Amino acid sequence: MALPPEQERQFNYYAKLARIEFEKKWPDWDASDVARWWDKWVDSGKTNHDRLGRILIHCTGIETFRGKPNSRPYLFKELDNSTTL
Repeated sequence: MALPPEQERQFNYYAKLARIEFEKKWPDWDASDVARWWDKWVDSGKTNHDRLGRILIHCTGIETFRGKPNSRPYLFKELDNSTTL
C-alpha cells in the first residue's frame, strides 16, 4: 500500500536521521539500546518499521536477507548515502 506523498516524505526524512544516528552509535550498543532507538523513531510515528528494518540489516552487514544467502537488502533510494538531508 502506497503512502500519501507527505507521509512518504516525512518517513524518508526521519529515516535518514535515524540512519545517521544508528551508524554512529550501533557498535557500542546492546539490544536494549537498539530497542530504544527503534522506539524513538517508529513508536513516535516519525518513520515506519520497513525503513528502520532496512537500516538495521544494511548497517549491521547481515549476509542473509529473506532467506537468500549473500543477498544484500536494498535501502529505500531516499536513504542511500548519496543523498543529503
